Amino acid sequence: MCLTAQSFGLLLSLVSMNNLTVEDGRVVVHLPDGDVHWLAVGAEWCTGAGEYAFSDITVVPQQIS
Repeated sequence: MCLTAQSFGLLLSLVSMNNLTVEDGRVVVHLPDGDVHWLAVGAEWCTGAGEYAFSDITVVPQQIS
């Protein structure tokens, strides 16, 4: 899953700074169930967290007109 920098900033505003580790190009959110790593990928922030929770859902891209 990837978020724009603006959306990622909004998400981080909901998290206590005590639960964050910030490094160049990486943010780790420390949660009771485990750490979630976010990486800067171009202009977005991406994580693999949760991808397996939705692995049985098929997403069909649709063109927006």
